[in-house]
Amino acid sequence: MLSLTSMREGGVYVLPDGEEVIARADRQGGYFLYRPKVWVRFQGWGPAEYDVEPEGRIVSCDRERLLPWCIQDLVDTGETKSARPLDLRHARDEFFY
Repeated sequence: MLSLTSMREGGVYVLPDGEEVIARADRQGGYFLYRPKVWVRFQGWGPAEYDVEPEGRIVSCDRERLLPWCIQDLVDTGETKSARPLDLRHARDEFFY
């Protein structure tokens, strides 16, 4: 069963609705989940779709939609995507596309 301690940076997971997402650790002990298209563009430094809270709940980052999912609902594909380090000189401009 998947837990926060077993999630991987850049790990590819599938949500219960079949959507594929890529994980990036946050500073609060959880993970952000990105759609593959956003990951390719920003590699973990752009707008995330979902947040896996330290308690294991998965919530929409815009907080307008409550989700019935938790970390145990994610399916690990075994695939890992690499992420580039954040270039702070350009970080503030990268969120606008």
